[in-house]
Amino acid sequence: MKKAILAAMTSGALLVSAGASATFVNEWSYTGSLEWDTGSTVFTTGTGTQTNTSTLLSWGADGGDHTVSGLPAGQSRSGLEISNTPTNGTVDTNGADVDIGTVTHFNNAISGAFATLESGSLNFELLLTALDPMGDPLDPISQSFGFDFIETSNIDDCGFDSTSNCDDIFVITTDQFVQEFEYEGVTYTATLIDPDLNILSDSSCAQAGVAAGCVGIQTLESEFTPINLSLNIRAIPEPMTLALFGTGLLGLGALRRRKNQ
Repeated sequence: MKKAILAAMTSGALLVSAGASATFVNEWSYTGSLEWDTGSTVFTTGTGTQTNTSTLLSWGADGGDHTVSGLPAGQSRSGLEISNTPTNGTVDTNGADVDIGTVTHFNNAISGAFATLESGSLNFELLLTALDPMGDPLDPISQSFGFDFIETSNIDDCGFDSTSNCDDIFVITTDQFVQEFEYEGVTYTATLIDPDLNILSDSSCAQAGVAAGCVGIQTLESEFTPINLSLNIRAIPEPMTLALFGTGLLGLGALRRRKNQ
């Protein structure tokens, strides 16, 4: 009997969350948008011109084009450009990730005399409306993601782990990529996913002037690197957990009634 009671207690935990007032949303419609926070963009001191708009950060030679590769360093520009935004579609709760937009680094070799990007912030806004079952739109979900950028010198010995000669380095300064929200009695998370993010080597973190264990991205010199961001929606807890939990507590109640009898 004690083992049966223990099993019933273990299988259940969320009677309140699984109450009749909670409505689980299986599918959402979404609109996701990305833009640079132009008020947070910082460039180093130097010559050339800098572009700071909601979709493009660019730096380098006056009148140059960041999308053209192979130019002499004194005529070249580099840039970070957002595309495929805003993005519309549907997303299933606890389902597959969906595309939300692209950030491309146009990594061209430029003169050391030019001012370069030093840091910035990416703003993400998500609009969700329940589809299955149908429901009202949620308030916008917003998040900003800060980063430091290191425009490295193109030398034979990079001094850090590098695939090209030499990789540029992005270090993420925001550690929160998850936003939690509640709808009709159920708690969900919306997570912006960057598949290219990883823990950088100690030498790369040192090159960026931060402590070991930093998280970021390295992009190859003289390459155009697209970073495809995605989104997922998860329930806390997932529906099966709720069902098992409720069943466990019902079983515990039945066992207690038998004991009293």
